[in-house]
Amino acid sequence: MNHAAAIIEQFQKKRADLRCRVCGNSNFNLLVSDKGDLRSYLELVDDSPTPTRMRTISAACGNCGHLEQFLADVLLDRPLGETK
Repeated sequence: MNHAAAIIEQFQKKRADLRCRVCGNSNFNLLVSDKGDLRSYLELVDDSPTPTRMRTISAACGNCGHLEQFLADVLLDRPLGETK
């Protein structure tokens, strides 16, 4: 199983009770770049010399388009900052 397939499988397992906060719909679509990458970065900017970057997975409600982001490490049961 490739990495993208593993992420999709974990997302499907963990989103069993996910409902859109706007319309209540339970159908979400993972956002994929034209390169097939499911993940993007969230940068936490603070007083440190280098910002903290965490991988995120974005999903959009299939009904109203509301966007949700999930930390990839939490979704994949890994320590924060481990997923490259």
